[in-house]
Amino acid sequence: MRLTGISVIEAVSPESREIRLEPYEGQIISVRGFENANMIYSANLIKVLGTESNFFKLINICDKQN
Repeated sequence: MRLTGISVIEAVSPESREIRLEPYEGQIISVRGFENANMIYSANLIKVLGTESNFFKLINICDKQN
C-alpha cells in the first residue's frame, strides 16, 4: 500500500506527493484517507503506534485486564 497527499480528483500524478514510508518501517501507523488502486489518497498520518511487538504486548495486557 502506498500513501499520497493528492486527492483522488486532482489531475496530477499521485507520486508527485507520495508519502515515503521508510521512516516508519517496522512500526504500526494509523492513516486516514481514501483507498483506490493500491494507493491511499488524501492520506494523513494520524499516529505512530510503535513497533509490532510492543503493539501486541499492549493488546495482551489489555486482554488480561478484561
